[in-house]
Amino acid sequence: MPRMVSSALFVWFGLFVVSVGFGAPPELRDGTDAATKRIATFKIPEGMKVELFAAEPKLASPVAIGLDERNRVFVAEEYRFNLGTEENRTRPFLLEDDLQIQTLDDRLKMYEKFASKFEGGMDWFRKVADQVRLVEDTDGDGKADRSTVFAPDFNGTLDGLAAGVMATDGDIYFTCIPNLWRLRDTNNDGVADERTIIHTGFGVNAGFLGHDLHGLCWGPDGKLYFSVGDRGFHVTTREGHVLHGPRTGAVFRCYPDGSELEVVMRGLRNPQEIAFDQFGNLFAADNNCDKGDHSRLVYVLEGADAGWNMAYQSIPEPYLTGPWHAEKMWHLWESRGRRDESREPERREGNEAASGSRLLSLDPQAPQWVLPPVGKLGAGPSGFTYYPGTGLPPRYD
Repeated sequence: MPRMVSSALFVWFGLFVVSVGFGAPPELRDGTDAATKRIATFKIPEGMKVELFAAEPKLASPVAIGLDERNRVFVAEEYRFNLGTEENRTRPFLLEDDLQIQTLDDRLKMYEKFASKFEGGMDWFRKVADQVRLVEDTDGDGKADRSTVFAPDFNGTLDGLAAGVMATDGDIYFTCIPNLWRLRDTNNDGVADERTIIHTGFGVNAGFLGHDLHGLCWGPDGKLYFSVGDRGFHVTTREGHVLHGPRTGAVFRCYPDGSELEVVMRGLRNPQEIAFDQFGNLFAADNNCDKGDHSRLVYVLEGADAGWNMAYQSIPEPYLTGPWHAEKMWHLWESRGRRDESREPERREGNEAASGSRLLSLDPQAPQWVLPPVGKLGAGPSGFTYYPGTGLPPRYD
C-alpha cells in the first residue's frame, strides 16, 4: 500500500501557446500575475487560505496531479485537445463508423479512411504531444521552484488525452488512452528512463473528448483501480483473457504489476474520478449527457451495469437518447417507481421493494439489470475524493 503524504490545496493558472514544431512542447508565458488576481476573487471560508503553488512557465494545461512520498508533484499536462485527438461530436463524419468500431485497429482504420479531412493527413494526429511534468518545492517555502519534463512525447496516432497520474514508491502510474503506463526514474535525475505499458486497448472509440482513461486510486485490497469513459475498451490481459466493451465506460482493477486485470463495473458514461470511503465502498462521479439527465453519484458494485452506451448520445427526438430516458436508466431508485403510502412497509414477492415507511412499486419499464445511481451531482463533475469528516475543526462541520 502507498505511504500517506501531507496534503495541500494546489492552485495553478496560466495561458499557453502551442508550438508549431512537430510534437514540440508549448511555448509558455508567465501566468503568476493572472493567477494571483484570480485567487483574489475566491470566496474562502474563515480560517482558511489559498496560495499559489505553481504557475506558467513551470507548468501548463494541468489535468491531474499526484504527490509522491517526497512531496514532489507530478502533473499530467494535456495539449492534444482538438489538436490530434478527435471526436465524433465536432467531426460528425466520424459518427457512423465510430458507432461500429470495436478495437484500436478499427479506430486507426477510421482515421486513415478520413485522413484527407485533417490538415496534414495522418500527420495531424502526431503534431502535438501530451506529457508528464515534475514540479518541486526544493526549499520548503510552499512554492514550486523547479520544473522538469518528466516524460514527454505522448503523441502516438491513437494517443490522448493524458488524464491521470499517481505516484507511489518510485512508480508513476500514468493514464493516456490507449495505455496504462508505469514510469520510473531509476537514476534520480528528474526524468523517466523507464516507460512501460502495463495495459493497452482503452479508448477504442473516438467518442467525446474528455471521456478518457483516468481515476487512478488504490483500493483497500492493494489493487490499482482506474476508470475509462464511454470510449470503451478491448484489452487482452496478461492471463490471455479479452475484456471487451466498446462504447461504454467502466471501472477496472489490477495488481500493481498489471496482473489479474478485470472489469469491476460497466455501463458508465464518464466517471472521471473514483474514491473509496473508510469502509471500503467505492463510488464514482459520472457525467450527464446534457440532454435532460443529471450527473450521478454511482455506487460501484462488482459486476454491476449502469446502463449507458455511447450510441444513446446520438439518438435524436422524438426518442431522445433512446432507453436512457425512456427506461429511466439514469433516475434515482425512488424516481423509477410509484410510492404507495397505503400499504405496510414490508418486503413482498414480485416487483416491489420496501422503502422506509412506504412501499415502492417499481416502474415496469425500469430495467432491473441496471444499478441506479445513489445521488445527484452538479453539472460536469471532474474532481472527486472522499472526506471522512475528521480533517477540519468542528466549526466546519
